[in-house]
Amino acid sequence: MTSNKRKVNNKKTTGKIFRGNISSKLNLEAMLTEHKPNFNYKIDHFYYLLNLLAYLPYKSKKSIDSCGYVTINSEAFNNHVRNGSKILKYLIENGVLISRPYTKGEISKGYRYAPNYDGKLIEIEFRDKPYMPRKKKYQQGHTLFQHLNKFNKLISFDTNSAKKWISEQPDYYINKKDKKVRFDKNLNESIVERLGCGEFCYPSFPDNFGDGRIYTQMSNIKSQYRHYFLFQGDYFSELDITSSQILASIRLFSPNFYTTDKTGDLVTLGMLSKKVLSNLPFSEKEIWSFPTSTSIPAFSPPTFSSSYMYGKTSVTSDTNSVFDYCSHASEGNFYIKMMDKLKQNNEFVDIKKEKAKKLIWRIINSKKGIERIKQPDYSIPLKIFKDSYPDVHSYFQWFKSKDPKNLCRTLSNIESILILKRIVPRFIKEFPGIPIYPIHDSVICPKSYINYMETIVIEETEKFIGVKPPYKIKDLSPETVTNLKAWKV
Repeated sequence: MTSNKRKVNNKKTTGKIFRGNISSKLNLEAMLTEHKPNFNYKIDHFYYLLNLLAYLPYKSKKSIDSCGYVTINSEAFNNHVRNGSKILKYLIENGVLISRPYTKGEISKGYRYAPNYDGKLIEIEFRDKPYMPRKKKYQQGHTLFQHLNKFNKLISFDTNSAKKWISEQPDYYINKKDKKVRFDKNLNESIVERLGCGEFCYPSFPDNFGDGRIYTQMSNIKSQYRHYFLFQGDYFSELDITSSQILASIRLFSPNFYTTDKTGDLVTLGMLSKKVLSNLPFSEKEIWSFPTSTSIPAFSPPTFSSSYMYGKTSVTSDTNSVFDYCSHASEGNFYIKMMDKLKQNNEFVDIKKEKAKKLIWRIINSKKGIERIKQPDYSIPLKIFKDSYPDVHSYFQWFKSKDPKNLCRTLSNIESILILKRIVPRFIKEFPGIPIYPIHDSVICPKSYINYMETIVIEETEKFIGVKPPYKIKDLSPETVTNLKAWKV
């Protein structure tokens, strides 16, 4: 009888048992019995979805907004889980969830518990294969994946100290964008409970943007919680390469970047991903016909002369802006220079570095400059960038003329190769018993090894990019945790 009922409701799935968190006020089995869905379902699918409300903010701080709505891509969820959209609709109709209406410019809808179900979370168990994940053949063979697996039981997390920090934070705080943000203490307590269970060592792989990045749980959690990890009694430290993608862009102005060479120390076009190569403003056949060594490439952008290329060759006097840009990029003060120029305008007198970086990065990666950017506050930064570095702006516009995302993709790809194929493997080879966590353009390791890490980063970056990197080292210990700035009415 029990077997038949389970078969009719299709309530069980296969796979290892996975721990998750849902509202303590929700009795899901009783609800499904009393209000039986009019579609075939598995209860683990419901648990999987509800657990996302706790898991996604733990995985990425950008997935939750100031009102507590968690961004869930319902289309992607529906592709992974059978009747996924019906599950979402069922939970909303039965008063478990409420949604944030979709508005133009939002990536996906946002969901959160309705007031009657909001509050403390409890741990539940469900099977970890209620859906079919995308297969990535390169996952298990990656050096970092193999390296981190053995550290799950060797790294501890100070849950009690982290919870104490949570209890001292305000209910609403001001984020880096000067916006009011809700701090959900129940949700954050469930996050540190997960961290206390050791669920932070597994790498994950994003959709194929083409930049070759890898995301570890250490990179996705709130930065404050990185201060509570311990390896054999030693806290961690973080080394961050300053403006790494701007630094990487120096190579785009070097003639010997445009070669098929994959064996040298300096990064070349031939080392980059197929997606980067297929979206360049020239064909792959043209790339492989470019001269090698320090010769000028046999192409030039419209309105560009070949002498605009930045390298060992002579450069005409009208390309001083290229040298200025490369100089500022190598010194790590490009954004500071731009921010100082922005502050000279009345509209940006009080601008902060985070806002300035966002504005400048947006115009660098915009499709056609001002035509693509409709917001009025972008027109001034665009003019400043064009006036300060006219040749650089023209070259970037040409470089992304086929695909506006390809400049960002190219720079991210260079950054990921430097971190994941140069710095991380060398550290693992020299210190096989020590954990290392890459976070895009930074690396985290135990504090007592940060000096070794510093040497490796400097040497590998100079070989790969051609210049010594600007960087900063941050101590990750409980004493250096920054409290959230309370929102004052």
